[in-house]
Amino acid sequence: MKNRDYDRQLVELSLAEHLFFAQEYEKALDLNLRIGDRLYDLFDFDSALQFTERAEICAEKTQNKDKLASSLHQKGLILQSMFRFSEALESYDQSLEIEREIGNRAGEAQTLHQIGIVYQLTNRFPEALESYNQSLEIKKEIGGRAGEAQTLHQIGIVYQLTNRFPEALESYNQSLEIEKEIGDRAGEAATLHQIGMVYQLTNRFPEALESYNQSLEIVREIGDETGVKVNMMAIQALVRNDTKTHVTK
Repeated sequence: MKNRDYDRQLVELSLAEHLFFAQEYEKALDLNLRIGDRLYDLFDFDSALQFTERAEICAEKTQNKDKLASSLHQKGLILQSMFRFSEALESYDQSLEIEREIGNRAGEAQTLHQIGIVYQLTNRFPEALESYNQSLEIKKEIGGRAGEAQTLHQIGIVYQLTNRFPEALESYNQSLEIEKEIGDRAGEAATLHQIGMVYQLTNRFPEALESYNQSLEIVREIGDETGVKVNMMAIQALVRNDTKTHVTK
């Protein structure tokens, strides 16, 4: 079965190249975009970029603005993963301009969120908050509850990184409320862990321990082994720190 999948993928790669170089852009568009996405998931960023840029050219040649925006967004994701942040922002901005032109509000919100992530990764925190809040406003407007929770979580991280702990807790708790509402157990666990970190950073150790334990309970329930290890390490570090504090006193 694996050999069949491998052979099929080779055929798709060959066909995507053939259609592109034969200038059959309409037929090549979706295939190159899909392959670029798959290679991105496999962390083969150089190849992913190559196929995604071909999809971008195909979208331009066929004047398919929707797919052009998707190609540029995907290109931004790949460049971001390659730490080519300036180029990533350029691609996201181009995608955003098209999404606004064609009225793709969901795409606009998603791209604004990604722009926020790039700003966050490059320590441009005011710009990150501005982009996240623009994304959040659209998600509230269109009813994207999962995306709303995701952006609130990121806003919380920015506040946490800039030592604005009350605002961080407020954003995390808003995110947590939505995650519970929609049954996003993995998101709930991640947010509870972040809440625990804020409590720990502000020396509220009992609340931190409670949040870590709540997160731990969920990740055990859903079988997230990495989440179990992360929470166990946080709990152990917290207990050691609390013990040292009491000994010092």
